[in-house]
Amino acid sequence: MRAANPSVLFDWTINAHDTPEGVCGGLSTNCYPGDDYVDIVGIDNYDHYPWSPTASSFDRTAAAPEGLTWLYNFARKHNKPFSVGEWGVVPTADAGKENPNFITWMHSWFATHAQRLAYETYFSDCGSGGVQSSLYRTDPTCTRNPASAHRYASLFGA
Repeated sequence: MRAANPSVLFDWTINAHDTPEGVCGGLSTNCYPGDDYVDIVGIDNYDHYPWSPTASSFDRTAAAPEGLTWLYNFARKHNKPFSVGEWGVVPTADAGKENPNFITWMHSWFATHAQRLAYETYFSDCGSGGVQSSLYRTDPTCTRNPASAHRYASLFGA
């Protein structure tokens, strides 16, 4: 790919919180292809499995293996910028409700780590069986997350 387009960037991204034991020995970074192949290290980080009912639980989950801060530190060790290609609330998962505080904690995390953050993207999903993270869509299939939408607008200016 680089021969066809030398400016292409490769973002190596994991799903937060859980790499199955049968994949990479249960630790995503065991499958890191190497610095020569990766331009950006990234994570998809949602408020589920485990959800974050408190700031301390958010911080603990972020610092644990496969967590947001844990992978950020891995990216730093490899001198790579960091991305959060997908993130959002998950009202249908283990919390069983939306969590506007998760929006606040992610905003704070982004501000603290902005110097090495390549990009972040809130993932708006309404698909059947999906995370139902949408903040503003009003499709009949969408779960409403009004408190999270309000918090997002107040912090991110959307």
